Amino acid sequence: MTPREIASVCVSKGIDWVSITDHNSAGNVRVFSKVLSRAGVSLIPGMEVHTVEDVHVLAYFPEVSLVEAFSDWIRRERLPHVSVDPEISGYQLFVDDDDSFTGVEEFWLGQPT
Repeated sequence: MTPREIASVCVSKGIDWVSITDHNSAGNVRVFSKVLSRAGVSLIPGMEVHTVEDVHVLAYFPEVSLVEAFSDWIRRERLPHVSVDPEISGYQLFVDDDDSFTGVEEFWLGQPT
């Protein structure tokens, strides 16, 4: 779901805070934070880390810049650089605050770190 769609659902359901925890990435957390904030919904920045032991850990951060730094470190230092085939694994998209797609992640995020 896109940022504006999630914001709309949150508002319609009376939800006033959520957390965004993408798999091995925080690439869309900043845009979700911006869109949700405009809708009056608070965001807890987070990331789902898939460990080598095949455990999925939810990591939460007090601010977006910290989860982005952690995400960059995971991607650079811990995530194997395996190219993604979107026809097999799905498209790993980046979006903007108008719900437009701005880019595609080139490495497969569905693998353990």
